Amino acid sequence: MKIEKELKLLSRENDNVCILRKFIKKSLYESKIQLLSTQTYLIKDTYFDTQDFSLLNSNCSLRIRKPENRIVFKFQPNVTKNKELKRQEISAFINENDEIGSKISEFLDNHKLNFQVFSLFELEIERSKYIVSVNDIQFEICLDYCIVNQPPKKIFSFIEIEIEYEVDYVLLSKELSKLIDSVCLSGSFYISNENKYSICIKNLKRM
Repeated sequence: MKIEKELKLLSRENDNVCILRKFIKKSLYESKIQLLSTQTYLIKDTYFDTQDFSLLNSNCSLRIRKPENRIVFKFQPNVTKNKELKRQEISAFINENDEIGSKISEFLDNHKLNFQVFSLFELEIERSKYIVSVNDIQFEICLDYCIVNQPPKKIFSFIEIEIEYEVDYVLLSKELSKLIDSVCLSGSFYISNENKYSICIKNLKRM
């Protein structure tokens, strides 16, 4: 079972994502975090839950992510005093021609997760991934422009930054602290412990 470590920053407003990409690169340079590579690509997540939203109410999530073709179940996170999220996840790969409903049921059965779920919505993500380094320790910073298109009219978007790492030193480094301060002091972002699924559901209920 994988343990995911990350820090999330959520946009206060739906700012221009192109401007934010430039701002992130500038902030990396000023924080003396080495930028190793940048990649922008598209992701499509399909989220599932029970009729009474058992996963949402337990702060868990279940999705299929493409083009990875991977089922991912994320358990309730542990939020540390540094607002870091530590979350266990389990996953499995599927084939393009697999029947989604049966593969989801098989996946849940294999992991003794007693849920009857159905598809809720699709989340499209335009991800800019920055592979960076602090004192030769690599980690990832992802700027995600997220769009929910729920027919007939429920369309909204939000922007999120995910900082993912394996070594705790990264979170405690002065370089990352400076980057986070710079991003938050800009007024555009704040540290959040909400996952993408709960953000989407909250906005869909408002519409």
